[in-house]
Amino acid sequence: KRAEKRAEAGKANVEAARAERTLKREKNAVLYTIKVRPGAVEPGKLTEVVMDVRDHLEEEDPTYGEYAPLEDAYIVVTLTHASAPPPKDPKAKPAPLAAPVAYQLHPLGDAGVYGFHATLPQAGKWDVKISGARKDGKALAGEFSLHAGVWPPPDFDQEEKNNIALGGGGRRAVE
Repeated sequence: KRAEKRAEAGKANVEAARAERTLKREKNAVLYTIKVRPGAVEPGKLTEVVMDVRDHLEEEDPTYGEYAPLEDAYIVVTLTHASAPPPKDPKAKPAPLAAPVAYQLHPLGDAGVYGFHATLPQAGKWDVKISGARKDGKALAGEFSLHAGVWPPPDFDQEEKNNIALGGGGRRAVE
């Protein structure tokens, strides 16, 4: 019975992530909490990406704790079409990959929160590279992937484990 409950909860987690998917990354003492809306990215449809960017502090701050919002950063993401799904007709040639696209992220009002909108023109895996600089000149870097036209994405289980490892945020089965 317990296994059945977990399987049902797992299905519910996948369905809940269709509306909004959370990805977490930490690189060079910066934590990126990335919200993708909708979580089930579709080619040709608008996707919103919101990133909460936080500096990992050496000493905890009484207001922010271990991570303080990173304000006044210059952040650019580059989306590269890494792979397309195979053609339905085995005799057909695969479609060419779409050209890379870059977006400058804009502050969204809350401290350390930035975002952009994109419409991915083709299905498949899109690698997203984060680059830029903090206001003190230190470099920012990171990466994640979007899977357009694929649900659930092939990295779903691994991303949920990663979210839990980086401070919660993963969907967990309630027993």
